[in-house]
Amino acid sequence: MNGPLVIICRGPFPELDGQYLVSSDVDANAGRGATVWSPDLADAKQFDTFIDAMQCWTEQSTVQPYRDDGQPNKPLTAYSIEPMEVSKL
Repeated sequence: MNGPLVIICRGPFPELDGQYLVSSDVDANAGRGATVWSPDLADAKQFDTFIDAMQCWTEQSTVQPYRDDGQPNKPLTAYSIEPMEVSKL
């Protein structure tokens, strides 16, 4: 994949399906994370590489690094996503 790329939500929240990631903060809400999504491609956060997009999706909170079950706390992984080249949209 060649940049720029965007992250598209593909579930599990039907109201966000097909929307683009605008911003995220994995440390917001005491480490539970916060995201902003938009149906408008012009609002989407762009990534230079596929790896950059995946690093954003798997970023671990520094405020609450681990969940109660002992697993790494990566709030954005609550969403199913599809990185997509802007040129293919």
